[in-house]
Amino acid sequence: MSGAVALSVAPQEAEVRIEPLGETIRLRPGEPLMRGAQRQGLSWPTICHGQAFCGQCWVRVTDSAEPLPEPDAKERNALRAVPSHLQGPTVRLACQLKPTGTITVERAQVSRPAPTPKPEQGQAE
Repeated sequence: MSGAVALSVAPQEAEVRIEPLGETIRLRPGEPLMRGAQRQGLSWPTICHGQAFCGQCWVRVTDSAEPLPEPDAKERNALRAVPSHLQGPTVRLACQLKPTGTITVERAQVSRPAPTPKPEQGQAE
């Protein structure tokens, strides 16, 4: 019997730079970009809320440290809803894209909503 021990390597978080917002977020392993951004308080344009049929959550990938996973049939079909002047190999749906490394994306309508002011003590809510 050999003394070798099998080690499993845990999947790493992905790091995504979102421009022109200028924010960098971390995604959990296997987490779609849009879900991770929303979990971290960002507002992302969407109509179908991650069901991959509206095409509103599209992003342009401008840089990637490693190859991105190929879009599956569901994402490829939904990408047809993206305006034709935006379509191309660097355009993906944020609700479906699950990067595994460091990437930079562009999407102008992503924002961080202003915090809601809390009522001062003694004031009616």
